[in-house]
Amino acid sequence: MVVKLAPERKISIYDYRLGAYGRRFNAVALSVNNGKWMTEGESVENIDGKTKVAVLFEVDGSVIGKKDTETFEIVAAADPDAPAAVVKFKNLKKGNFPSVSGIPASGSVVK
Repeated sequence: MVVKLAPERKISIYDYRLGAYGRRFNAVALSVNNGKWMTEGESVENIDGKTKVAVLFEVDGSVIGKKDTETFEIVAAADPDAPAAVVKFKNLKKGNFPSVSGIPASGSVVK
């Protein structure tokens, strides 16, 4: 998942979880503009509102990845009562992660 933060906002691996098939999957790392992956205890603070942050989640491959496109809920861990956003993810199989700079302004790369 890639997040474009509003000015003066920050994000850590504890802010969001993915939900699918009755399971929750935690974030394990963050990367700013395709940079080095950061893990526990590190957060990204966005000052300019342009920074894109890739969020890496650990998911159970026996549950996820059997379809070309998977549908997940993005859950705000800090506010479990907030409505979940439903998003689709493309299964890259053995492909590389796309560059965050290649993500369109609409935010979605999966139709």
